[in-house]
Amino acid sequence: MLEKNIDTFAKLLEGLNMKQTALAFREEFLSKSNDEYELGKYNILKHLQNQLSKCSGDNFSHQYFPTSSKKKTYSHNEIFDNFLKKFSKKQKLDENSSKKISQESKVFLNLKKKLENECKIKLKKEKDSKLSFSATPQTINYDFENIEDNKNNQEELPCFGSNIKQKEDNEKNENEEKKEKENEEEDSLFGNNETEEKNSNRSFGNDNNLNLDETEKNINNENISQTNSIIQSQSLIENEEINTTSNNYNNKDNIIDEYENNDDIGFDLFECKNQYFRDTCKKLAEQSDFPHRGVYKSKFKDYKQTEKEFFKPKTIENSKIKLISHMKNDKTSYEINKNPDQDEIWSHSKLTKNLNFPSAKNETFYPIFYNGHFIDDYIMKVIVDRERTGFEESKDFKIVINNLIAGRYQILAYLGNAVFSKAVKCLDIKENKLVCLKIIENNKDYFDQSLDEIKVLNFINSNGDPDEKHFLKLYDFFYFKEHLFIVTELLKDNLYDLYAYLSKNKMENYFTLPKIQKITKQILTCLDYIHSLHLIHCDLKPENILMKSIHNAQIKIIDFGSAGFVHDQISSYIQSRSYRAPEVILGCNYDYKIDIWSLGCIVAELYTGNVLFSSDPQTETVQSLLARVIGIIGPIPDWMYEKGKTVKSMFCKEKLLFMEAPGNNGKMHVIVPKRTVLKKRLNNCQDELFIDFIRFLLQIDPNERPSASQAMEHPWMKFKYEE
Repeated sequence: MLEKNIDTFAKLLEGLNMKQTALAFREEFLSKSNDEYELGKYNILKHLQNQLSKCSGDNFSHQYFPTSSKKKTYSHNEIFDNFLKKFSKKQKLDENSSKKISQESKVFLNLKKKLENECKIKLKKEKDSKLSFSATPQTINYDFENIEDNKNNQEELPCFGSNIKQKEDNEKNENEEKKEKENEEEDSLFGNNETEEKNSNRSFGNDNNLNLDETEKNINNENISQTNSIIQSQSLIENEEINTTSNNYNNKDNIIDEYENNDDIGFDLFECKNQYFRDTCKKLAEQSDFPHRGVYKSKFKDYKQTEKEFFKPKTIENSKIKLISHMKNDKTSYEINKNPDQDEIWSHSKLTKNLNFPSAKNETFYPIFYNGHFIDDYIMKVIVDRERTGFEESKDFKIVINNLIAGRYQILAYLGNAVFSKAVKCLDIKENKLVCLKIIENNKDYFDQSLDEIKVLNFINSNGDPDEKHFLKLYDFFYFKEHLFIVTELLKDNLYDLYAYLSKNKMENYFTLPKIQKITKQILTCLDYIHSLHLIHCDLKPENILMKSIHNAQIKIIDFGSAGFVHDQISSYIQSRSYRAPEVILGCNYDYKIDIWSLGCIVAELYTGNVLFSSDPQTETVQSLLARVIGIIGPIPDWMYEKGKTVKSMFCKEKLLFMEAPGNNGKMHVIVPKRTVLKKRLNNCQDELFIDFIRFLLQIDPNERPSASQAMEHPWMKFKYEE
């Protein structure tokens, strides 16, 4: 295969009157290994591009090198072999047009037609394809030990043959007069280069999409003026610069899609030795258009947490707060003020007195206000064997079907397990209804976190209707046999398991756009409610959204074990990786809007069945996840680089991602995100409102990301589908 490619390309060079180059190419590469052959591919393309540019103008030649040095380098499986394929198959033009068009122009027009035809085929394939899991990245060893920088920076990498430049210079001098004549002929055909450059700087919008059918028609008719228009239109798309806002970047649905298929991991991985890390980053940045692709200047300087109005429950059941303070003349003694000014006390609260705070019944002391803190309580039942003491024989709670837990809950089925809990389906023999029992593992940290979950569930259940606001209904909680139990309503499958079951059994797609819209509205309703209580869910994902009714597409959000108040010092290790917001990954300030980012990922996944921002399954790093975010959504605002606490450990100066190579072998991995757009990753969805809605939720800058209430006002949420 290697010899065949070398021979094919050499013949191409000979056909373009570049015999000296062809000869040097054969001599240089027939004895080379595969790795050396791959290393020279970029230089070959660059050299050929320079030669053809002299014949047809820079703008025109750049149309056929969409992955050139400013966009992508070393794509040896795509750029070079695809280039060979297109130039090795020549088509015949009409006799009348061939008299007016030079040999080089014929090659260009034929290539253009093939590119457009393949574009149609590719779009059709992507629409019908299904995504499974990420593929293994190709690692390219990038060693600068024997590479010298070009003093004039005219070449990004060394030439593949030391004698080629001299031979080509001789060839250039011999054919100079001939080329000038050809340039004059082609100027009349292809138009003025200055005009093309001016057109290429127009902002990119939906009205600039290339009409492929019209393009083919123009080529077949061989009309010179029409061909001129085609070339300018193609140049407008291929050479368009990315705007400095993330919104404009996302609107570029015609950007080159460098993903090979839906299994593509979304980035190229380059390995280099530690001592060549800086040189590698610089050269890769030049070749892949960084830092331009990685950062944009934002009008914001930081992120200020969103001010949220509090939810107002219908009824308020709160006890008066007592004040505990020091005695006026004795700082070692305290006094209790049972009737302090309630407004004065609540002025210190980050919440509001217009909320229900469930306290233990018949409690006469709590709640109290002391030293800037509101101290309250709730009662937990401890169920025991009153004629037995001591520890249990095992820390594991054995699940036996039909056994009674705490003498009340009959185990009917095992539902599953999470990181620190198990769930079983039970019959409450007292109330004669089915319930779900969540059994927390016997572990101090898990126990403490579950106490927080009980507190949050108590709080949200006391202020709103679980069915109206679509969150989990809490029935009871207790301590039994060294384990904490949480009793809730029984729901059905989560979204992830439901999708997997339907796909495995090849059943009809359940998650149509109307159903996705209905589910999304319920999730936003729940988020808007818990956010109004100044709570963040912090772990929104398909596994934590359960079906209440599959037939009616009714859902409920569960698992508030990671939830916390927005003013809490919440850990930076929150949210499941594929649904983690950029501000969390980068170590910036965050609030409720991290849940909105997670929702955007979920909605996209429901439509395609695939994780939108999956990390590399081999490394499982946030760097690989961020590479997909940059490739799919666009650049990151500059203030996030400045304020992020983890930025320096993931980004080099050129805004390329990096990480240490596994094995601690003194090597580094540099990650270059591949180019694509959201529409492509949504299987070329034709519903523009739906795409815009997901893009609306997935704003990298939380300043521009909507709140739950704002998201519900998006036109897609109000659009009525016909089912």
